Amino acid sequence: MKQQLKTALVAVVMMAGVQAHAMISDATKNMADAMGAANLDEVTFAEGSTTLSQDLKNQIAQLVTDARAKGQIQNVKVLAWADKEYPMPKVKLADGDVSLAQKRAAAIDKYLHDDLGVSNIDKYNMAERPNKIEQWFKTSDARVKNSAEQNGTAPRTKEETGVFGLKGQASKALILVFLK
Repeated sequence: MKQQLKTALVAVVMMAGVQAHAMISDATKNMADAMGAANLDEVTFAEGSTTLSQDLKNQIAQLVTDARAKGQIQNVKVLAWADKEYPMPKVKLADGDVSLAQKRAAAIDKYLHDDLGVSNIDKYNMAERPNKIEQWFKTSDARVKNSAEQNGTAPRTKEETGVFGLKGQASKALILVFLK
């Protein structure tokens, strides 16, 4: 019975087109699927931390292993938040928040590159909104952040994070894997 339930759960996740960790919101799964990601996972940092624990490293390694079982990795996108949600329009988070998100993305990048041999990694700091020039030229940064915001993956307010903040992304990072 347990095996049948597990098989059914895997089939449901695979039908969505994205292999994902069970706690990821439907909005995030939909965004990853719309972007064409083959695999997706979400890691949660301890408040104020930029350190990847062994459990987080294992989680990321499993994501990469699962992706490689399906094909050759073309690109990985890392969206990293500070300990606050994505800022509202015309709001700028403190420099410390921007730095925290940047360091979290860098820690994941370093692990993916140095330990797992992934070479093409794009980092997105979700403590910063795209500026007007990025919006105008529709840069990768603007496209990814706009997609995250429009799909509900980047909630900005308590209302958008849902009941008990379950849709919130503060202290998290999303890792999306794209195959060739």
